[in-house]
Amino acid sequence: MIRAVIDSNCLVRCLTAGPATDAGRVYDACRQGAFTLVISGFIIVEVAEILDRPYFAQKASVEGRAAAIADLEELAESVEVPLRRIPKEAPHWQDGIVLLTAEQGKTDYLATQDEGLLRLGSYKDTRIVTLHDLWSLIK
Repeated sequence: MIRAVIDSNCLVRCLTAGPATDAGRVYDACRQGAFTLVISGFIIVEVAEILDRPYFAQKASVEGRAAAIADLEELAESVEVPLRRIPKEAPHWQDGIVLLTAEQGKTDYLATQDEGLLRLGSYKDTRIVTLHDLWSLIK
């Protein structure tokens, strides 16, 4: 089965997008067991922080946003990330944590819209793709 980590910004898109979008389809596929979603505590915290921004706070209640995070935590496999060694390939330290999540989770794919990560193409055994690419691989 495919194992994938989805970065924070893309996960927010998955949580908030309509079912007819690639992001919505990817999240629905995860719910149906089409692939294993891998996350870390850092990704959960970052998703929660994004959902607390005014744009999303206007669209969903605190309870609704908390339920989305709880659903994500229940759905995904969580891995611990050793923060002592951020990969030198990472464009930014936050990207390094996402790369480490992929490594620790032994993922096949990392889905992102981050241009710096996409330029890498891969990290160790993980191929770096867009959400659209991930949807094409799992559908």
